[in-house]
Amino acid sequence: NGEKVDILAIPEPRKSLLLGKNTEETEKNIGKYFDSAADVKPKNPLIVMFHGEVTGAKYPNGKEAISDTRLSAKRLDHLNPLYIACGHIHIPQDVNNFHYSGSPIPLDFGELHKPSYNLVTVKDGKCDFEKVLLPFAQNRVVDCTLKTFEAVCKMNLKGLNVKICLTLTPEERRNFNSAERTKIAQESTGAEFINS
Repeated sequence: NGEKVDILAIPEPRKSLLLGKNTEETEKNIGKYFDSAADVKPKNPLIVMFHGEVTGAKYPNGKEAISDTRLSAKRLDHLNPLYIACGHIHIPQDVNNFHYSGSPIPLDFGELHKPSYNLVTVKDGKCDFEKVLLPFAQNRVVDCTLKTFEAVCKMNLKGLNVKICLTLTPEERRNFNSAERTKIAQESTGAEFINS
């Protein structure tokens, strides 16, 4: 709608460039990095873009971001940003006013979210955002045994990238034809891609 905003882009901090002679000096250097990035005087409503970890964000494995170079929300409080768009962690999540939209195309099977991006709208100094789905296949992981493999082949997996984690006994492993089973699963489920 033509409303002006200021955009502050904070690149990913590289710890290797901020290393000091000891932990205390390294932490001081990292603090200076973030303080200098946040030392701006916006004239218009502010949107921040940040590539990196935020305190409280979680990786696809559920573990919290613990890097020394993670950003604390308090470092940007004085700027009162309307929206903080984050990259680096590939699963969608909101941590206070920090928003990870997730990778637009899931890169591995740890990324099970629906591919999307956040559309941000600023009007009258206020911010709204909505998740917009992208037409890329979503990843799905299916665990099964040889006994339950037939049931997997009856599932409707159309339009999904599927990884089948098949648990086999040593005897089953000797007689197993992976290419044949993958073909059967792909043809019967309608999946875009089968990784077994």
